[in-house]
Amino acid sequence: MDCLIDHIVVDVRDRIAEGAAVFRKLGFQLTPMGKHSLGSANHLAIFGRDYLELLGTDVPGGALRPDLAPFPVGLNGLVFLGHDSEALSADQQSRGVPAQPALSFFRPADLPDGSMADAKFKVVRLDRAAAFDGRVYWCEHLTPEHVWRPEWQSHA
Repeated sequence: MDCLIDHIVVDVRDRIAEGAAVFRKLGFQLTPMGKHSLGSANHLAIFGRDYLELLGTDVPGGALRPDLAPFPVGLNGLVFLGHDSEALSADQQSRGVPAQPALSFFRPADLPDGSMADAKFKVVRLDRAAAFDGRVYWCEHLTPEHVWRPEWQSHA
């Protein structure tokens, strides 16, 4: 199992526009806002092989995904690069690690030619108690070409 960091997550709740504005002022080139099939919204600051994710909702005062609500605002997610999520989950569970089953989701992504395609992922999350009330999980990128795009990797 690789232990590479895939990304970190900053939870901005219903202040995603404000969070994006702050990170742009800091000099980060952010992706257009994405909307996950799970109900959340995000912006990414993409680097060489990892990224920072601003995660929240695009509805002011809107409800968060129930799985995010118990966690604090701010930096609250550490995400490792995952491969073969089903096997990873089974391996973690066989060693007594309280890992959840693999979960698939997607978000539409703008392509350079103006068309859209789904950026697809699978994640394996640790149970909250095992992560000391933070969010720790693995992310398998099924369509990495829709995430690591050169136009999003140039920062001030």
